[in-house]
Amino acid sequence: MVVYFAPWCPNWRHDAPMLEKLYEKYNKNGFEIVGVGEYGTTDEMNANLKEFNIGFPVVFESFSRDAKQTTTHYAYRQSTGDTRKWGSPYYVFIEPTTIEKKGDVLLNRTHVINGEMIETEGEAFIRQKVGLPAVAEKLTSVSKTLTEVCDPDKPATLKKPGEKP
Repeated sequence: MVVYFAPWCPNWRHDAPMLEKLYEKYNKNGFEIVGVGEYGTTDEMNANLKEFNIGFPVVFESFSRDAKQTTTHYAYRQSTGDTRKWGSPYYVFIEPTTIEKKGDVLLNRTHVINGEMIETEGEAFIRQKVGLPAVAEKLTSVSKTLTEVCDPDKPATLKKPGEKP
């Protein structure tokens, strides 16, 4: 997996700990991550990697927000229809068995995520690709009260403790 990120991006800051956890958990099964830092100084990126204790390899492509429309990251995002202003994080999954190097092109099609990764879905995908069995999801019930409160068509009303609905 290649993950493009900006060190100041809240979405990256959300995903970074999860990625490190997935890397530690599945690296022994052949799962690799390469990070590509974007749009921040070397000092900002190094501090960010240290803050999140990132152990997978990371390279830097650009060092300023001014480089936004000149990076390979930007070109990749545009080619996949990602219209976000900055595009961090942006995931590209490379399966070694699908690489057909022709000149500078390694792949014509692959899996991408434009934005934050949903951990359960990402982990299920990784497990499948490294040949591990699926993990049974834990099912939780949603209470009727919670469903009613979260329904935008039914505004929530506050009730005093012990008051009947």
